[in-house]
Amino acid sequence: MAYVPTAERRLQLVGAATRVIREHGLSKATARRIAEEAGVPVAGVYYHFPRGKDELYETVMDDIGVDGRAQIASVVIPGMGVGPAADAIFRKAMRWSNDTFDDQLTEYEVFIWAVRTGEYASIPKRTYREWIKHVARLLKTAHARDEPQYDFSTLARVLVAQIDGFIIQHQMLQNRQATALTEAGAAAIAAAIAGGSFTRSSTP
Repeated sequence: MAYVPTAERRLQLVGAATRVIREHGLSKATARRIAEEAGVPVAGVYYHFPRGKDELYETVMDDIGVDGRAQIASVVIPGMGVGPAADAIFRKAMRWSNDTFDDQLTEYEVFIWAVRTGEYASIPKRTYREWIKHVARLLKTAHARDEPQYDFSTLARVLVAQIDGFIIQHQMLQNRQATALTEAGAAAIAAAIAGGSFTRSSTP
């Protein structure tokens, strides 16, 4: 077997784990099946991921989240305004989630597993915190000089919650109303921002 650098082999195994979970479900995503999908010996899974498939699951969740955060960051321009940035983030997140429909279901399944096990409940918690902090930073970057000061953390939490809710609803219903729902969601966010729901009070 030709030598494959460690970083590349880890990526292969993460990709294989994602595909196996997507196609067969978490309960059947054994280390052996993942190894077969990646074309490596089972021992290779434990060599690159000493904690076995649990560590692989953790990396799968991190991998999907990194891609999503990069996607929404690509549409935010410094000083563009908080309202336009929130709108752009929401719309980009909706497009990304639709384009990665199967990956979203995979991540959701692994998140539920992590919460139920208790031992790995910190993984989705950490992921959500990273998303909220990331979105808050993007909104701060987009803040224009002539705008009021906002509670960026709260706005980020609400925005992430709305994105997540739409993704789950789309997963469960699997309908074709994504465009209409995106427009409705974007309008709700815009109205809340314009209405001062996230504006910090200027009084001490």
